[in-house]
Amino acid sequence: MKPANLDDIEKDIACASRTHAPVLIVCRDREERRRIAHAIHVRSSRAQGPFVSVTCAGPRAALLEADLFGTGSNHSAGHDESGAIARADGGIVFLDDVGELSPSIQALLSQFLARGDIRGSRAVNVRVITASSRSLFERVLTHEFREDLFYRLNCIHIHDSR
Repeated sequence: MKPANLDDIEKDIACASRTHAPVLIVCRDREERRRIAHAIHVRSSRAQGPFVSVTCAGPRAALLEADLFGTGSNHSAGHDESGAIARADGGIVFLDDVGELSPSIQALLSQFLARGDIRGSRAVNVRVITASSRSLFERVLTHEFREDLFYRLNCIHIHDSR
């Protein structure tokens, strides 16, 4: 694969902005991944909706299921503890370091992408943009990442190898 240049990345962003398909960004630089995802958001038909960003690696990884999918209704407190996906309804949820998701959260995310609802109940209209610093395809080959999830996320692929 040839190294990406700025013109190629800008063309990829423009193309991705015109669709509602999931996007997978592969780039070493965390800030550049976020910049690309945000550029797609502001140029898309979802620009007026929320842009919710979640990092899938690091110290909060143990709490990630609740961060993404929420904890459900909390009747005693009188409110709903919505996760990032529900908060992004009408907009975009950006999942950085998606390759670091645990197998159980990969399964939940794959189910969400297949059905469009959270845990079989709440329908959500959200576009998913994901990013990784390394090839998810290689992780599929080593059985570290679900193949079905990879293909659901990799509808539009943006690779920045600068």
